[in-house]
Amino acid sequence: MNHLEDEEIARLAEGHVTESERKKFLKHMAICEDCLNAVADTAIFVEEERRMRSILRLLNIKSKIAYQNLQSLIIKLKTKPLVPALATLVIILVLIPFFLLKKAPDNMGITNAKIHYIEESLMSLESKMSYGFSQSKNPVNAAIRAGYFTEDLKVVLNSPNKDKLRSKISERLVSEFKVILMDDIDLLLPDLEREIEINFRKALKKLLSVVKKKSLYQPYELGRFVEGSILNTFGNKVPKQKEIEKYLRIAQKYNLPQGVLTKLEFLKTATGISEKREIFEKIKEVF
Repeated sequence: MNHLEDEEIARLAEGHVTESERKKFLKHMAICEDCLNAVADTAIFVEEERRMRSILRLLNIKSKIAYQNLQSLIIKLKTKPLVPALATLVIILVLIPFFLLKKAPDNMGITNAKIHYIEESLMSLESKMSYGFSQSKNPVNAAIRAGYFTEDLKVVLNSPNKDKLRSKISERLVSEFKVILMDDIDLLLPDLEREIEINFRKALKKLLSVVKKKSLYQPYELGRFVEGSILNTFGNKVPKQKEIEKYLRIAQKYNLPQGVLTKLEFLKTATGISEKREIFEKIKEVF
């Protein structure tokens, strides 16, 4: 019997495997205690705080079928005669993101996972600001951040019982547009926050007409791309190569930090949903 290669063990522990590979590896580990323990030991070292937070976000998925099947998987693993308890737990944690994303449709479960991410992101920003951290007043950076908050607002716009969160996002979006548009903003929409609450799409259309005149529409779209890509990973979706190339050119055009260019390059070869999300989150943190 051939054991899993070291590279295969590492990719499985990190979640960087395809559907067919995962099935093949699981079938092998069901009869091979050595490989099961090797994956478990590897997973213990590679599971970082960010990855664990991602798993917890995905646990917000409430699909009854997903949980029934997950429960069945746990029972099967526990009944294997030589599977140690710790190894079983680690394997379950490694598989949860793939399992739930496969079983759950693009429904309220995925929306809830997105909202949870947005709430965490805003809490992190508020925490930094409470410690005296201030964001750059550079219009290009502000346009990128406005793109983040636009995507966030699209998610929570019609979500029930999220008025407070919607208001917080609107407030952040308004603050970024004030940096971008400066004096023009009062002429365009005297009460911008209220206009956004009443008719988000109509207000946004007016704002973007001025953003385009200031040659900041592309950085704004880059921000939307970054945040939208993060949110899409909760539905097991990643951007196409041509999209990455497009926004890499925009980043080069506006002389964004080298770290941003490097991370966009990394996206071309990155494998796995969690790895791509982590790269996008690091890009987001730059601004």
